Amino acid sequence: MLHKYYRKAAIRGASVHTLRHTFCTQHAAAGTNLVVIQRAAGHASLTTTQRYLHLVDQMMEDQLEKNAL
Repeated sequence: MLHKYYRKAAIRGASVHTLRHTFCTQHAAAGTNLVVIQRAAGHASLTTTQRYLHLVDQMMEDQLEKNAL
């Protein structure tokens, strides 16, 4: 069903995993408690959820570089 809506929105290359990944990354960036993200995502290990913190750090670095230009 999700693919149907991706097509309607002309979103290409996205999957259920993409949506889940975006959810976790955005919540980590917003400062949501990692245990809350872990449970919402269904991760068995908090270590899996902690990987999103690296992405948030990269997003922040990219934004700082963009603002410096």
